[in-house]
Amino acid sequence: MALPSTFVFEVRTTGNDANGGAFDPNPGTGVDYSVQDAAQLILSDANATGTTNLNSATGGFTSNMVNNGLQITGGTLTAGLYVIKAFVDGNDVTLDRTPGTGSGSSLRVGGAFASLGQFGNFQTAGNICYIKKGNYDFSNSVNVAGGRFNLTVNGSATTPTIIVGYNTNRTLWNTDTGPTLRPSSNSMIVIDNNNGSQFFVRNLFFDNLTFTNCTAWRNNNGTSSMNDCQFKNPFTTAVADFFGESHIVNCYVNGAATGFALYQNSSECEFCVADSCTSFGFDDNGVAGGRHIFCIAKNCTGYGFHTAFPSSLYIFCTADNNSGLNGHGFSLQDQSVCINCLATNNSQFGFTNNGGTVQWQTKLYNCAGFNNTGGNVDSASFNTTNNFGFISLTIGPYNNAAGGDYSLNNTAGGGASLRGAGAPASYLGISTNSFFDVGASQHQGISSSPTGNLVFVTVGS
Repeated sequence: MALPSTFVFEVRTTGNDANGGAFDPNPGTGVDYSVQDAAQLILSDANATGTTNLNSATGGFTSNMVNNGLQITGGTLTAGLYVIKAFVDGNDVTLDRTPGTGSGSSLRVGGAFASLGQFGNFQTAGNICYIKKGNYDFSNSVNVAGGRFNLTVNGSATTPTIIVGYNTNRTLWNTDTGPTLRPSSNSMIVIDNNNGSQFFVRNLFFDNLTFTNCTAWRNNNGTSSMNDCQFKNPFTTAVADFFGESHIVNCYVNGAATGFALYQNSSECEFCVADSCTSFGFDDNGVAGGRHIFCIAKNCTGYGFHTAFPSSLYIFCTADNNSGLNGHGFSLQDQSVCINCLATNNSQFGFTNNGGTVQWQTKLYNCAGFNNTGGNVDSASFNTTNNFGFISLTIGPYNNAAGGDYSLNNTAGGGASLRGAGAPASYLGISTNSFFDVGASQHQGISSSPTGNLVFVTVGS
């Protein structure tokens, strides 16, 4: 019998993987003892006779413990995580399933876990796991106490498995400073989806201090989403969508070999930044291209945006100051399209087709370039059949790129030439005008603040 999908888990650096670790808020009774470091109750004389009743001669159970996680270890009962479904008396509670027949077992009620691997050990589709701010160095063992997490369950559109970082505001869309997750050995994947589907992760900071050939986050199966995460230092691949469909929103990578790897059709990056990556900022290298919307690739010693297979899509993206022999802003393949994209200060071409020929299905719509050493546009890849409305700037378009500010200045021949210059200026067949800017940053036309569910946070400890 699986644990309830409504179980909410808690992980803290000061927790214990032998604790109860979770609480089910759905029935609306009991007190959540998972949101504390220590277990609310620790006993060493648990016994049962094959029913759902669990007894302890020492006792200490209370009615407030209903719907808390209770973990059994040792003795002759069946080890595992259980739910207290009902309070009988101080010596007896009713569990969600029988722990078998036995005695001399230890139990803990409530208290947070100490690792995501222990959450993975007990995961059920639909669970939420909150992980509190702190530094976590998980082992390379999968879904065990002290280990790393791998999704093994298949959720649905209404019951995804969720991991969320927080500090004081324990809500799904909190804006707290989140936890820092670090590999503890070479060739490690910190958070993985290799066996499940419907997985959502947000507000986590990944930092690789010393280890090689590590991946921070991988989707290798099914559907996964990631929001508001940051990645620092030399991961081999920070965000790896190798097999499945991924939706990655408002994430930042600094110093990885490859920032964002989209290897599956229909995967998408929105509002993401690849900074100072050593091979690829964004790399599409699978059966078909991904989608990139309002993304920035900057200061990479290699490609800004690269696709090795057809059909990648880039809309409102910016590539700046990418350097080296592969320092192209946008390196495309057949049937790839750039719309309202901007390439500046790259050491090779701003826009090129790595197939080396003019392919009419590879198109630039209303793109722009400035100061790309190889040329703003590779003439061997683009001509009037596949490059429409290109804007060649005469001065830098940004307010302060060196300081990370890619907003458009209002200088003639620079940012002013991109303000309101995006396509389409109007929509065919209806009386609707539009005033898009070219590039990832859109200038402020009126004094207002954005609203909605897209949350921009600072993570890391």
